Amino acid sequence: MKKVKRRGILFDMDGVLVLTEHLKLQAHSAAAVAFGGTAVTPVIYARYMGKPHDFVCESFAMETGAKAAVTDFSRVFQAHYSKLIVDGPEISAGCLDLLHRLRRDGYQLGIVTSSSAWMLEQVLTTTGLGDYFEVTICADDVDEEKPKPAPYLLGLKKLQLSAESALVFEDTEAGILAAHRAGIPVIGMRHEFNSRHDFSKTIATCDSFLPTESIMDKVEAHLKT
Repeated sequence: MKKVKRRGILFDMDGVLVLTEHLKLQAHSAAAVAFGGTAVTPVIYARYMGKPHDFVCESFAMETGAKAAVTDFSRVFQAHYSKLIVDGPEISAGCLDLLHRLRRDGYQLGIVTSSSAWMLEQVLTTTGLGDYFEVTICADDVDEEKPKPAPYLLGLKKLQLSAESALVFEDTEAGILAAHRAGIPVIGMRHEFNSRHDFSKTIATCDSFLPTESIMDKVEAHLKT
């Protein structure tokens, strides 16, 4: 009997599995205004999206003129963001069908996000997405965040996969670069906030997980048994 090769998919969370970027924009804007700054515009948000949280908070404070230390800015952001996702953010179109299909077909599934543990846990709990994944990696689990490869290398290790037997879905330049540096092929997820991000290192792009068959064709084209 032919042995089936172990295969897996690693997903970024925000902007890929769930549509949370506009909610994060609102929460960061609220934090900036709370400290005397202007609102964070979509253009500014897109510029820093996907980068380490403390760097993002520091950058937004600088860009908007908010007078706040990173820890204070982050605390107010967290308070607002927690309220915005308490009922669960919107799941990306076609996501549940794709995850069901991937699990059915024997793929190992993991999440690799730059979000903190509390964000990851709240999103997974309120959406029910946690049931689909064997492994989750967040910013708290690594010393070096995206665009460094450490988060994706840890994901591979935990799922017991080689880079050649894995595939990544990402929506940010930093995340794409992190996966590329880990040697994993990347499918880019396009949306309104990443039009200026560099997707040149992706093997394919999509703007949703629909239709499921089309996405599965992309996956299977690069992870043949």
